[in-house]
This record gives sequence, structure tokens and C-alpha cells, in this order.
Amino acid sequence: MKRTLRIFFSSLFALLPLSIGLALSMALAAPASAGVDDAPTAGLGPGRFVAEDGTILPMREWLPAGKPKAAIVALHGFADYSASFAKPASWWATQGVATFAYD
Repeated sequence: MKRTLRIFFSSLFALLPLSIGLALSMALAAPASAGVDDAPTAGLGPGRFVAEDGTILPMREWLPAGKPKAAIVALHGFADYSASFAKPASWWATQGVATFAYD
């Protein structure tokens, strides 16, 4: 029994580097476009902005009652988020300006 276990574990440890190398090479060889075909089409959707690579970003929008005269894409910096545009965007909407801000 001891001999059988010794042979089993020595075989297991002998194959371990090969298994790890094979797994890493398969992971690194995966095509860069894997999964992109399943991604949504780029563009604007309700409450979201979909980037070219399929990344979905949450988006807030403030729209005027009628046809917009202009549009603003409001971009925030670090340590901020799209809701910081709520007050000016609400006012801009009363002036006929649509505002879009994504996070």
C-alpha cells in the first residue's frame, strides 16, 4: 500500500508543473475577442452607455420637455459621479438642453 501511494504521489507531483504550464499557455493563447460577439451593440440605451468593446456604463440623462436645442455630455473627474450634475442639468433641461452623464 505504501509503495502504491508513493508511486501515485510521485507521479502526481511530476505532472504538476506540466499541468500548470498547460493551463497558463491555454489562458494566454485565448483570442482577445473571446466573448465580444455576445456583447451588446455600442450606443445609448435606457440608463446606460455601451462602449465599443461591450462595456456597459451606467448613465444619467436629463432631457427637455420638447426637442433638444443642444446636448451636453457631462464628464466628471476622480472621486465624483454623474449625480453631481443633477442641479445644473435640471436647469439646462428647462432651457431646452439635454444632458448625459455616465459613470
